[in-house]
This record gives sequence, structure tokens and C-alpha cells, in this order.
Amino acid sequence: MEIHEDATEQAVLDKRREAHGEVGFDFDSLWDEPQHDQKVPERPEWIKKDKLAFEREMLGLYVSDHPLAGLEVPLAKHATISIHDLLASDDLQDGEQVTVAGLLTSVQHRVAKASGNPTAWSPSRTSTARSP
Repeated sequence: MEIHEDATEQAVLDKRREAHGEVGFDFDSLWDEPQHDQKVPERPEWIKKDKLAFEREMLGLYVSDHPLAGLEVPLAKHATISIHDLLASDDLQDGEQVTVAGLLTSVQHRVAKASGNPTAWSPSRTSTARSP
């Protein structure tokens, strides 16, 4: 962000020069030093949590890592079934209680039409599966 204003101003100046016909091409310029050499300042790497949050916000997915990476064993201790096995299972009966462990990405609160009881629906993610 520190160089954003300078880079924007330089781009505006370049566009104005182009609009006024001040742009040309000569072969000597290939060996000249660039006129506006912007240096990106050295900054420390973002912490994993922030980096993943930015990726999710900007891209809609995680690129560099997964937020649950390294937590597979602790999460599995609390789950009675994985989401992958739950979706593939034909053995479960309606109303049977299971415990899954994962990452809730959103929660939608609703009211059941038939009973009027409050309900919630949430897609969830693990590092290996995603519920619909």
C-alpha cells in the first residue's frame, strides 16, 4: 500500500503522455534504465491466519494452505464420522445423531414451515471434504 499512490500517479502521467502523443518507441530505450523504478519495500510475511483470511476474501478459496491443516488428528478425536463418510454412507437412519468436525463457512438461520421450530443450515469444510 505504501507505493500504491506513487504507482497510480505514475500510471496517470503515462496515460496523459500517451494521450498527447508523447509516447514513441526508439531502440535506444531498450538499453536505458527505466525512468520510474518503483521499489517494493521489504515487509515481513503475513501471519498464516491473516494470509488465509485475505485469500478467502479476495479469491473465495484458500491458495497457500488450508486453515485446518495440522488439525486433522485433534478434530478426528471429536468426530464420530467424517463428512466424506457421512455423505457416502447408506447405513445411517433418519434422526440418527452424528458428530462431525470441520470449518463452518456460513450459517443460515431459518424457521421450519411444518413445525415452526428454528433451524440452521451450514455448509462445512474439512481439509478433505465439503458438504453441499
